[in-house]
Amino acid sequence: MKSFFRSLKAETLKIKHTPLLWLHLIIPLVGVGLFLFYSALSAWSTEVLVTFYFEALALAFPMLIGIVCGMAASQEEQAGGFQNMLGVLPCRLVPFLSKFAFLAVLGLGALVASVGLYGAGFALLPGQQAVLALLYLKLAGALFASNLFLYLLHLWISLRFGKGASISVGVAGSLVAALMLTGLGEGIWYFIPWGWGVRFCDMAVIKALTAPAVEGIAFIQNETTLGWRAAGCATLFLFVLCLLWFKRWEGRSASE
Repeated sequence: MKSFFRSLKAETLKIKHTPLLWLHLIIPLVGVGLFLFYSALSAWSTEVLVTFYFEALALAFPMLIGIVCGMAASQEEQAGGFQNMLGVLPCRLVPFLSKFAFLAVLGLGALVASVGLYGAGFALLPGQQAVLALLYLKLAGALFASNLFLYLLHLWISLRFGKGASISVGVAGSLVAALMLTGLGEGIWYFIPWGWGVRFCDMAVIKALTAPAVEGIAFIQNETTLGWRAAGCATLFLFVLCLLWFKRWEGRSASE
């Protein structure tokens, strides 16, 4: 455990002279500002505006995760060809676990800032329905939990294939997430990791800010349960696979 926290502390030192921290600070501020400006001028209902904002967050995260994980892996590659991650600590898995945890915490911080600032700003807009802080908390939690799979996936892609591959998959993932909002996602979205965030947020907003019929509530609850079961099993399975892979990984050669 001590080695894990030492490795986690080392991760904080590594990003001091990189744009990673600034990405997690500037992007939420710019995004919140733009959406609050749009919300202030728009005549859409509270349900539509809140749904639109969280859909945008869910669509942006796959691409951002691809970029961030790619940058983190590229930094390790440039600092001695991944030697800082390969066998320096007593436990071979500690560098991977600390890297994953640190990137996830950065993402959580950016998510909390995005949701908190938007919620505070939205409450000041005239003519909008009051939105409970609990709903914002649920939406942020749903996005964070559904993105853990993507952090694992992109960290593996970045270490194994490089930054370019991670960014490419991230861009494609954002496009897939957009498709999951359409009729193409019906009945299959729980098997598509990029569709989890947008679907969970949509259903939570509909349930909280509208008055769906009993059949609608039952459908939302059933879909949500199926989605969380699929997301939980897939994330746990990928986590175990990543640990088994990293334990045997010897770095990436220059020809790869």
